[in-house]
Amino acid sequence: MEKLKQHCDKVLQVINNTYHSQLNYSGIIKTIYDSINNVVSSETDCDNLNYVDWESLIRAFADDTMDYSSPIILELEAIKKIAEKK
Repeated sequence: MEKLKQHCDKVLQVINNTYHSQLNYSGIIKTIYDSINNVVSSETDCDNLNYVDWESLIRAFADDTMDYSSPIILELEAIKKIAEKK
């Protein structure tokens, strides 16, 4: 659970630092931000992990931002691996 929280915190940090202006609009950045917040705020361990299509989020982020080397992609892939183990 601690690793999951670290990955989620990193995603939120990068979004807040790099894409903060996009949080006011619907789109992939807002979707990722909301999904990560749902996971972090979950009462039980990894409760909301399996309800998110992590692969689609990664693909949509790369398509929309064209930032294929973003740390967000790496962190979402790590979260996806944790979700697959649950």
